[in-house]
Amino acid sequence: MKPNAPIGHFEKFISSAVPPYPPVLPLVHVTHSIWADKILKSGIIEATPCKEFSNEPLAYFFYGAARYRGSPKPASTLSAWLPFAFVIKLDRTKVNIKRAYPFDTGAFKQNKYADFFHPAMPLNDFLLTEGDISAQKCVQTFFGDNKGYLSESTRADLKYPPSNFHINSYVELISNGKPDEVDHRRSAIEFQIGSDVKLQQHEVISVVVPERLMDDLDFVNLVRKVCKVEPVSYKNSKAPSDFHYGQLFEVVDQMISKKS
Repeated sequence: MKPNAPIGHFEKFISSAVPPYPPVLPLVHVTHSIWADKILKSGIIEATPCKEFSNEPLAYFFYGAARYRGSPKPASTLSAWLPFAFVIKLDRTKVNIKRAYPFDTGAFKQNKYADFFHPAMPLNDFLLTEGDISAQKCVQTFFGDNKGYLSESTRADLKYPPSNFHINSYVELISNGKPDEVDHRRSAIEFQIGSDVKLQQHEVISVVVPERLMDDLDFVNLVRKVCKVEPVSYKNSKAPSDFHYGQLFEVVDQMISKKS
């Protein structure tokens, strides 16, 4: 990240956090199974042009949580749409971390958080400039520890001045946002990587796949060869896509909770 990036309202507030911080969590990339297959065959999570950031090439991850959702799909037996997660401990020297934010920037830019953030609060007021350290401070400040972060349980003793409008807006978002209107990406720390992520250069901690794909030995062997791990499955059925994302998220959250 840019060493001289300006410190915004949000980061100023979390700067009061002091060590020991919660342990660093891995990053999680969620995609459809058809794109996961391409990632496995190329060995690369590509940074692709993002319209929300002037078509910059970016690869998106969430800190310690599988929170991405594709466009809702009706009940289906089509394997291509099923979600798939890569849980990775990145070697920070091998990638370009462009930005990090305490929530999903796509939802912010599409005004899905308009009920919480005043128009006078631009996105960069919430920019996290120190990568993992900022993420750790954010978790400690608002959730207490990694368990609280993963369960979206805010600290009962959290205090801030009434005039800190940015923090008030964020706390209302993560604690009172209705899940059917504002999904769980509201509290997930987003990392934007401005370079391709070559899997062989990093430690893949886990790969979480639809149960259906576990019956394909060639596919399972591809995961083993490329990622050096045994794939973990989640239950899938003929159900709407939101059900499958929920199943995936639960498996990833439980796995990361046990390791953190």
